[in-house]
Formats: sequence, C-alpha cells, structure tokens
Amino acid sequence: MRSKRPPALIEQYGSALARAIGTRRFAVMLGMFGFYVAVNLFSSFTDEILKQWAPFARALPLLIAGAMFWLFARRARDRVMLSVVQTTDVQKCEVLVLLLSPPGKDEQEFHSWLADGSIRGRISDVEVRKRFTASWRMPMEAVAAHLPRLKRVIVLGSSDSRGAENGTYHKFPLFREVLKHLLPRPEHVEISDLSSPAFGERWATGVNFEDLQALVAALQDVLKHLENVKPYEVMIDITGGQKVPTVAGAAVSLGEGRRFQYVSTLDQLVTVYDLTYESEE
Repeated sequence: MRSKRPPALIEQYGSALARAIGTRRFAVMLGMFGFYVAVNLFSSFTDEILKQWAPFARALPLLIAGAMFWLFARRARDRVMLSVVQTTDVQKCEVLVLLLSPPGKDEQEFHSWLADGSIRGRISDVEVRKRFTASWRMPMEAVAAHLPRLKRVIVLGSSDSRGAENGTYHKFPLFREVLKHLLPRPEHVEISDLSSPAFGERWATGVNFEDLQALVAALQDVLKHLENVKPYEVMIDITGGQKVPTVAGAAVSLGEGRRFQYVSTLDQLVTVYDLTYESEE
C-alpha cells in the first residue's frame, strides 16, 4: 500500500492533472511564468482603457486566461493515467461490508458445528475455515483477514425472487450465529444487517441483487451510516453474489475513492485493490 488513507479518485485526478500541467521541464515552467506575467500586464492595461467606455470588456483578460488554461489542461489529459495496485498484504480495517451468498451444501453441517466446542473462537485457524466447502468459505476468509482489528461486520442479504423465499436475508441470523461461534472475541465484534433500525424499513427484506441501482443505493446508505468512521477503516468485500453485486461494490468503492477487496474462489486469497490517478512528470 502506498498510503494509509484511501485516495479519492476525483481529487487524485485533479492533482495528477495539475502535476501533468506543471511538468518539470524548464521550458514549460518558463512558459507558464511568462503567461502569468503577460496576463497580469495585459489585464491592467486593458482595464485602464476599457473601464470608462466598455465595462463588460474588462472581463476579456479573464476569458483569455480561462481559454489558455483549458488548452493546457486538454493537452495534459493525455499524461494522466489510471493506476491500479493490487496486493494480498491486507491492511486490516475496523468495519467490513459483506454481500451474503446462499450457504450452499454446508448448511446441513452447521448444527453440528455450532455444538462443537473444539472450533469455538478459531476462525483464524485455516483448518477450521477449510470445513466450509461452499460459498460461505469466502466471507469467513474475509473476516479472518481483518482480525484482530475488526469491530463491525455489516451484511447485505439478497431479497426474495418473485414467488419464492430464496433471499439470503433469511440466512443472516444463521450467518451471524456461525460467525459468532468462530470469532475469538464475539462480544467485541458487532454483526448486523440492513434490517437494523439504523437503516429504516427500506432494506428490511433484503436488496435485489439483480438490480444494480438498488445495490448501489444500499451500499451508499451503508457508507452514509458510517460517515463518522475514517474511510480507510471501512472495507467493502465484493465477493458475494453474482456479477451485478460485484460491479455495484466496485462502482461504489471507486466513486467514494475507497479500496475494496475480493476473496478468490479458487485459492481463497484476499486481494485488495487500490485505484488512483497518476501523471507522467
């Protein structure tokens, strides 16, 4: 990681654009200095001439300066590029946002696992996590990656399809029970979903994981709820669900200038993605 604080992409783009305009080449620096002097002299000269008979024309120097800056910026855009850094060296966060998938075939084993005291509090043990052979292996890996700093887990469950009760929001109580059983200090980690009173009734029956707009709105509500938490202490995990939830999680993370993570379904490695704008000096 290049910095602890996650870069806001819009601010980074502006900064990169400014660096691209103000390149270290002496000729460009001299040209910008000359441009500054010329604008000031021209502005003073024309202001004295025009202030009596053409007051609106006094804005001419400002218009010229704006046009020149626009030309500089347009040329500098070609030297601004999107930089992507991905790493498996996860910076631990206090808040983890998860998208919940169905538990799959492991669900039939959960009752016996919850009665097994030998695995209580051992989520950091990879051999315990290997017991999960279906989709809930990934959120367990995501949680384990942020211990012991993790203080809160917020879960987004899917809503029911028409005519069926297949939404994963029904599975949240089970997920919370299993996770608390495996956490070493469950009393220190708050586990909640969007049925919490803090989010009102809008997402009480889950989020339509096929509706990109709904997913983005739900994630934005979560981030708004966490506005008092430092941005680098919040990680959105985009693993759960299908392609639409992944796109929604990445889009919201990028729009807010936040890093996001993904747990590989092949080797269960947690990868963090850090995107920012840089310029060619």
